[in-house]
Amino acid sequence: MNSAMAGVIGFVGLDQLSLELAALLLRAGYKVQAFEVQNLLVNEFLKLGGIECSSLREAAKGVSALIVLISHKDQIHDVIFGHDGALEGLQKDAVIILYSTILPSHIRTLEKNLKENGLATSVVDTYVYKATSENLNGKVVVVSSGMPDAISKAYPILSAMSEKLYIFEGEIGVGSKIKLVTELLEGIHLIAAVEAISLGVKAGIHPWIIYDIISNAAGNSWVFKNFIPQLLSGNVKYHFLNSFIQKLGIVLDMAKLLTFPLPLLASAHQQLVLGSSLGTGDDNTPLGQVWDQVFGVNTTDAANAERYSPEELATQITSQSKAVRKVGFIGLGAMGFGMATHLVKSNFCVLGYDVYKPTLTRFESAGGLIRSSPADISKGNLRTL
Repeated sequence: MNSAMAGVIGFVGLDQLSLELAALLLRAGYKVQAFEVQNLLVNEFLKLGGIECSSLREAAKGVSALIVLISHKDQIHDVIFGHDGALEGLQKDAVIILYSTILPSHIRTLEKNLKENGLATSVVDTYVYKATSENLNGKVVVVSSGMPDAISKAYPILSAMSEKLYIFEGEIGVGSKIKLVTELLEGIHLIAAVEAISLGVKAGIHPWIIYDIISNAAGNSWVFKNFIPQLLSGNVKYHFLNSFIQKLGIVLDMAKLLTFPLPLLASAHQQLVLGSSLGTGDDNTPLGQVWDQVFGVNTTDAANAERYSPEELATQITSQSKAVRKVGFIGLGAMGFGMATHLVKSNFCVLGYDVYKPTLTRFESAGGLIRSSPADISKGNLRTL
């Protein structure tokens, strides 16, 4: 598809994810233009083949769709309706695609104001993210919502910039609602992850050892697995807090409008505010140093300390002990059964007892030796678990 057939897409604001969206649109044959004040992002955009615009009006001129990346309702209003704003360059049949974090009620107000200005311009709100599932790992997913005419206009564009597209037709604001619900979980997981690492350090455990264990255990989450290494390495800076506090504040505002309690998020939000209040004024201060002040630990130094190897420690212990070939298990639940059968496969003699008879039958079928009571397990020269 050539650019003349595909049309022109405008961006107001850029970030790393919207750069990827722009690349996908360019690949699909669209001409893409953008207005952005950060030179670093503009340079990356130009390398992709995009066109830089000197004003909001220029970014909106001649586009079939204008993608707006701003997360404050007043800024969005100024971008569209302000002096030399996007409205002065928009065609009447253009569609505005909001890729922002604002309340659904503000999106509906924007749509109403556009109609009052005599424009047929349609609005679609979206939640855009990179998937983490095995099937779509790293692929762009778009959740969109809007009235039927708006969705119809936006559909080819949304399809071009996503691997998976969700559409909620008939009500605007659903995309924003789903984004807010997702950010609720991210906020709670973030604070829980920081608290877990800090508690471990306070207890004297090396933070990287804690990370290695938790990232492969039931307490793991995507936020823990991906955020904590960046935090321990000093790559997350203080300025991260401000945008995150704003996002979670919007989630809490939505909950208030719905009279819905969010005690865990409220607590997480307050922890973020506390961290923000302890900043030095330097946006590039490593965030780990701020959390160290909050929790009274020194995670930064602990993360840089020499690590011990649990495997080497285990080797040292076993080299000084007598060989054990018989092991007894009292209780064969999910964890016990897994450990016991693994030992059986490793040619250990394993005795097992459990009150649940079908489990004993499974254990015997796997090669274990069943016993009738805990006392029977404890007889003889063996290790009992």
